[in-house]
Amino acid sequence: MDTDYHYQPGDDFIELVHRSSYWVRAMATTMGIWPSRYVTIRLPWYRRLYYFMLLMHWLNTYLQTEFFFRNLGNLSLVVQGLCSFVSITTTGIKVMRMHAYEQEIVQLWEALEDATFLKQIRFLRKSTVGRFALSPSVFHNRWHDSHIRVADRGTIFARINQLLADQWKEVQLNLRFYTLVVGLVASNYSIIPACSNLYNQFQGNAYNRSFVYNTYYPFLEPIKRRSPLFELLFCSESLSGYTTWAGVVAFDGLYVVMVLYAASLLRLLRDLMHETANPDLTDAERATELPLSVYDVRWELCAERFKSSHHILLLYSQRQIDMRAWSFSAMSLETFSTYALSGDPAKPCYVLSYKGLMIMLDCGLSISSVLNFLPLPLVQSPKFQCLPNWNCRDSDIQLEDGEIKECCGCAFVNSAPEFVPPLEKLIDFSEIDVILISNYTNMLALPYITEGTGFCGTVYATEPTLQIGRFFLEELVEYIEASPKESTARMWKEIQHQLPVPLNDVFKPKNWRHLFSMDAVNRSLARVRMTGYDQKLDIFGALQVTPISSGFCLGSSNWTIVSGQEKISYISGSSTLTTHPRPINQTALKYSDVVIMTGLTQAPHVNPDAMLGELCMNVMMTLRNGGSVLIPCYPSGVVYDLFECLSVSLDNQGFTQIPMFFISPVADSSLAYSNILAEWLSTSKQNKVYIPDEPFPHASLVKNAKLKHFKHIDSEGFSTEFRQPCVVFCGHPSLRFGDAVHFVELWGSNPLHTIIFTEPDFPHMQALAPYQPLAIKTVYCPIETSLNFQQANKLIKELKPGVLVIPENYTQPPAIAPQKLDLVIDPIPDKMIIKFKRGEVIKLPLKRKRGRVYLNPKMAKAIVPQEVQPGVTVSTVTGLLQVKDNIHDLLPLEPTREELADEHKSKPSGPPQPYSQLRTVRYEWGTLDINLLLKKLAQDGFTDLKVEQGSAEEVTLVLPSEDTIIKVSEKSTEIVCGGKQSLRLKLRDLLLQCVQSF
Repeated sequence: MDTDYHYQPGDDFIELVHRSSYWVRAMATTMGIWPSRYVTIRLPWYRRLYYFMLLMHWLNTYLQTEFFFRNLGNLSLVVQGLCSFVSITTTGIKVMRMHAYEQEIVQLWEALEDATFLKQIRFLRKSTVGRFALSPSVFHNRWHDSHIRVADRGTIFARINQLLADQWKEVQLNLRFYTLVVGLVASNYSIIPACSNLYNQFQGNAYNRSFVYNTYYPFLEPIKRRSPLFELLFCSESLSGYTTWAGVVAFDGLYVVMVLYAASLLRLLRDLMHETANPDLTDAERATELPLSVYDVRWELCAERFKSSHHILLLYSQRQIDMRAWSFSAMSLETFSTYALSGDPAKPCYVLSYKGLMIMLDCGLSISSVLNFLPLPLVQSPKFQCLPNWNCRDSDIQLEDGEIKECCGCAFVNSAPEFVPPLEKLIDFSEIDVILISNYTNMLALPYITEGTGFCGTVYATEPTLQIGRFFLEELVEYIEASPKESTARMWKEIQHQLPVPLNDVFKPKNWRHLFSMDAVNRSLARVRMTGYDQKLDIFGALQVTPISSGFCLGSSNWTIVSGQEKISYISGSSTLTTHPRPINQTALKYSDVVIMTGLTQAPHVNPDAMLGELCMNVMMTLRNGGSVLIPCYPSGVVYDLFECLSVSLDNQGFTQIPMFFISPVADSSLAYSNILAEWLSTSKQNKVYIPDEPFPHASLVKNAKLKHFKHIDSEGFSTEFRQPCVVFCGHPSLRFGDAVHFVELWGSNPLHTIIFTEPDFPHMQALAPYQPLAIKTVYCPIETSLNFQQANKLIKELKPGVLVIPENYTQPPAIAPQKLDLVIDPIPDKMIIKFKRGEVIKLPLKRKRGRVYLNPKMAKAIVPQEVQPGVTVSTVTGLLQVKDNIHDLLPLEPTREELADEHKSKPSGPPQPYSQLRTVRYEWGTLDINLLLKKLAQDGFTDLKVEQGSAEEVTLVLPSEDTIIKVSEKSTEIVCGGKQSLRLKLRDLLLQCVQSF
């Protein structure tokens, strides 16, 4: 190889790659990649990386210039922009390493390349008369004068191309720098000792610069003053060697380039603040190598372009977050990892990974986002139509007419409501093997996960969870479809930071989604397999999961997950109170290695019994005054207890003629189904079945016409039966859709009526905000039967877990009662508590130490233990170890027919000899040769083979005709063939032929 060759202007850049393949491949190998798809950007990938760094450098210069000459009227905007570039550049190399996001990277770059904002930037070329000490106007005139060189008005990309040609020496130095630091010093990422040594060598250097700078100082000095890359790639004099050393240690050797550039940008930001206030600087002193727009004085245009390009910065910032989350997802095959996909502990969604299995624990749907939307009345409402529109005067993005409405100082979106599904970018839902549902309130996001995502796993839930969960989903879909919106509001998300409260504070509205259809619900629920309490379920031989009663609601369950010697308990939505469900089973949860606890009460500051008494008192007071009561509710759950308690109070207070109405699209199904679930009820409720009697009193209330149920307010017979005063139970508790919207509009102006909120999912004042002003009396009586913090702490002490995993919210008092320091999970003496929040990936401190192997009975009989010392006996075992579906079986070696025939003829004396199977045993080692495997598969008749490249060390081979997948990674090889034993053995033999052996 000609190592002395230098790239000259006009030479073929690709030819340089061929001539210098050694250091280019060394750089790529150290990065862990040899890209194949980046070439689709039309240029070599490392040149595109060079583009990326240069572009960040020039954009930074452009922003500084804007601030110098215009100031944009907003210092924070400039600071935000420069800090964004620091964040972007320090993520650049990591972004380029992530193969899973190659397509997104290409799209982001093309978005930059096509941006009108960037194409309009022009740069000046240095003139022959040196620096100008002129005012901007005189300079501009002379620039266009005939005796001065004409400006270079090429685009930023043309200018970068020219820089690549002009600065070929530094380009090669940069690549050699990568090879030296990355390939030699940072071999296998063991770089801390080497970097420490280098730092010590250069620490006393007179220049007091980084070791990188000092190493290349003789080469860089001649071009230092004319190279805009000098500041980009190497530390300036103001940076210490220790900063560079810390940068090299961070992640890998290539990362140091971006760390140095980030530090340089921070220094530039400091200088920017200093020079802006310096009255001694003239405009001419800033007139070299700056955008022409500075001298054209088109400030408004520049400001507009900057604002319109702001979405590019947001895209890069979002990509940084995604990359950080992705980098945490690497897991050991021998450890448990947990992914937190939900930020609401009351609506949990987590994923547990182990030995290649992905188990989702619940899939709760956060519905609180609907509070930011206007209610959906059953008929057109003059009140909502007449609300004033909100318009943004400071944005280039125009909202559609009526997209945002204002009511009493709050802004609401005039569109169909949107919901917050579990976090999608952290994990691929198609890789989920099993979903375990703990109760019906935690399964409302199931269609988002199973439909349209490639999901092909299994969902487990108890029978009541499935059926009542269906009621919840059907009701939700019917409510939304009953009041369709003509248009969908989208533009408000682009200017969220400029919107008034509460819209400017919502979290990532671009991730919100519209509700699914009823077809999606039916397809999703068809995947659910019903299970019973204490039923042990095998998960691909690796885990055993068991649902046990949690005492929270009908069919609610906690789950135990057992793997060999390890036990994990998942506690979600549990209750120790005596209500209608079967009591909690604490015994099965004891002495777990890890307990994951979530779903605690959302109203820890109140007692549910006291709230129930206050509810009954307020109902009686309203009825005495001639008013009616509205109780927004769900179609199942606490509402059953409200029927029972309120009917007794009405009888005791002499209101026997006051009717109760239960209005829901699934009202009749819910009432009927609750009375046939005796096995899932408490002992007192079960005993009523054997009298015989109805377990719930609402059956007799319906028979006696004290409780009347209808699907909708326009259902047949409702107008005839409806009379006031009365008590109405209807949905939805958010007051954004359903029949509750009608009753709030109907009774809202009358102070005799009362609306009582019992569901803690929604802050009642926010629920009422779009209806203001209101005269109706409002009472907040949250009735939450799940564990409070005192009960949870008591339960934890009794369970004695090895490690406790809880949401971060449980370690600090709730926002509704910040002064109550007892509303937290207490520390456990000598035990570990792991906290997590949305988007985090945590490794559970469980390390697989032993595995279980099943010994064939025939082999067990042949074992003859020999005592080697008192109390210790050993025996040798010879057999065939078979691993299938994570189950290890030790089988006896069976002789072939030929061996049996030879053995019968010769009739040998003495002990039997090992069969030829043992004589031909070979021990495999090394990595799998993919190319050889592809060749052997083709030779064996697998002609429809498809190869899918995953990460750097992962390849997936798909055999469509056999419905088989072979996953090859650095640590394991997995064959998924749908139970075809002969095919599995055939593929296994082919795989073993493609590794080294002895």
